[in-house]
Amino acid sequence: MLLQRFSIIQATTISAISLLSPEITQAQGVTPYGPAIDRLHSIAYQAEERGDFDTAIVNYRRALTAAAALTDPILQPCGMAGAESRLRGAEAAKAYIQQYGRSPDRLVEAREASQVAFRQYWDAFDQARPDLISKCP
Repeated sequence: MLLQRFSIIQATTISAISLLSPEITQAQGVTPYGPAIDRLHSIAYQAEERGDFDTAIVNYRRALTAAAALTDPILQPCGMAGAESRLRGAEAAKAYIQQYGRSPDRLVEAREASQVAFRQYWDAFDQARPDLISKCP
């Protein structure tokens, strides 16, 4: 029974992380974007989970720069959009904490602000690049 609960929690956690960071969750943690970009996203995501939005922002910017260097005509804009959307989210979370202060409840709210900024970016990206809808890994 305990193992079953753990499996459910693990599956739920993986599903939640997949929504936030699909690049991190693909097979063996390596995605078509490559280990360098995957590593930067992972570091940034872990920093966000700790509420360290400055570290997250730095690493999402590095991932954006690395994605810009990709030569694949689909991976390059998708990788850039992935990094940019997460960067915008981390910046929104940081701004929220700066405005309202740091506490456990505020970190939850900051993550919600992050998700709003993340989603707004993707909505705008989908409108600007309808050719890539459902093509980004």
